[in-house]
Amino acid sequence: MTILASFLAGCSDNTSSINPQEAAIIASQTTESGYDLGACTADKVGTEVLVYEEMAYYICTQSGAWTHISVRDYLASDAESSSSEVSAVTLSSSSSEEIPTEESSSSGPSIDSSSESSGDSSNSGHSDVEASSSSEGTILSSSSSAVEISSSSTASVAYSSSTIPELFFTSTASVQKCPVSISASSSMLDITPNDWAAQDSAGHRLANGGAYLRVIPGGSYTLSFNKTSGHQAPVLYLQQITTRSNRKTYYVPAVDTLGRWFYSFTLPESRTNALASYLTALYNESDCSLFAEETPQVHLSGFGSYSSHFEVNLIIMGKYMGTSDGLSAEALAEALESRFNLAFAGSDVTVDKVNLLYSTDHPTYGSSFSEDEPYVLAASLYQTDYEQVSNWSGYENSLDIILGYYINKENVLGFAPRFGASLNGSTGGYSYVIIGTHYKSDLSSSKTYNQSSDAIVETIVHESGHYLGLRHTSSSMNDMANTIDKSNVEDGLGDTPYCAAVNTSTDYGNCGDRYNLIFPYSTDGYAEDSYTPNQLELIQKNLMLMEH
Repeated sequence: MTILASFLAGCSDNTSSINPQEAAIIASQTTESGYDLGACTADKVGTEVLVYEEMAYYICTQSGAWTHISVRDYLASDAESSSSEVSAVTLSSSSSEEIPTEESSSSGPSIDSSSESSGDSSNSGHSDVEASSSSEGTILSSSSSAVEISSSSTASVAYSSSTIPELFFTSTASVQKCPVSISASSSMLDITPNDWAAQDSAGHRLANGGAYLRVIPGGSYTLSFNKTSGHQAPVLYLQQITTRSNRKTYYVPAVDTLGRWFYSFTLPESRTNALASYLTALYNESDCSLFAEETPQVHLSGFGSYSSHFEVNLIIMGKYMGTSDGLSAEALAEALESRFNLAFAGSDVTVDKVNLLYSTDHPTYGSSFSEDEPYVLAASLYQTDYEQVSNWSGYENSLDIILGYYINKENVLGFAPRFGASLNGSTGGYSYVIIGTHYKSDLSSSKTYNQSSDAIVETIVHESGHYLGLRHTSSSMNDMANTIDKSNVEDGLGDTPYCAAVNTSTDYGNCGDRYNLIFPYSTDGYAEDSYTPNQLELIQKNLMLMEH
């Protein structure tokens, strides 16, 4: 699912350096493109929302109103007050384009509202970003003198991309820290950990700031790609994408082995260990020039030490509207726990408990919801209601399943970010996926279609797979458009067959992956019992990166 708005939790009001003549105070709670920002209350002062469709920030200020400012002005303003680590940030304008979204299938409801690209991916093609950095920054060490496999589970890789070893290099090495100028392309590519898709576009853009890594502080990572014959290994430069003055920059030396260059690094833990994005560049250490060659077969491995066990909160929004087979909310929660653990069978991933919660019982925001009225779900991940109920004292560090009446988009059953990366709603970001008990095939009609309990829990397991990093087994055209890489026709895993009929026909009943849990269309409650071994390994690695 493409996220059109990114939630960034701030600790203070960051608007002091913004020219008030360049900003407009937004008195309403809804942006011009329709995002519900919620109330700008005292506890949200400093909260920033980046709306990519508008290329603008909305910032909750001490005046009790949202302040709107363009990305150009905001980044330039931040650069004026930043440390010497970043000497200038400018933004050149280009024509605005709408972010593509997936059309509903004419043959029935689709599970996702759009392609499941991750997090706050900036895919919209609105502008070019140029950032110059001084040579200050941290060298993140890697060296061929000590090679470690991060865990025994990675000693042999059964993926179709098994020629790419997953190694972590631990020794220190020094590099020449060069001033780096990053010129980002108008369409940014995001690279998430443990993703085995082809990533051909990343092979063209990794070197010159056209791609960025989406990583969680505290985790250990190895970025690798095929080496270029006749060239010395370049240095990997990482620059954090943030509006904060303490923007971080890192320099990572290469290890040259097995026909590839490997860049291993561990990011220091942060206060929240929330998902972070880093622009990439590669430069030649000899003369500080940018590395201009392609970087084929890009892959990012991620390793963490958190538990592979977790809890799930099933949060009933408003009135519970039931299932077509009459299952109670309590029975649905029990069925969900069983279905999750059936899906995770054969791995160390376990759902220890499904907590059944009602939005009306929320200790802070319960009065905002009615137990007598059905709750219609907006087709956007950034909604104040979702954020509020996912921040529930005593139920932190869980995956939140927000269950409402229906999603306000035709033929959509549920949606989630790919690699959501946060299991704690109090830290900001998205700790939830969105599901309806019903769906609509025509928003202009009052008719809704009730789903069976099997179909609902199957959709939840599907969306949770996206949250934990899985792509659709066979990508739709809109999946590929939203990730800006048409080479990603499949997930790259060896045990999930690809079916071209997803894009060439409405008759995909004979697809080999038709009943896989992450097939892009509803399986009507008849999905295979579990994820495949390759899918399970990917899920476990990503789950162990997420603080919980």
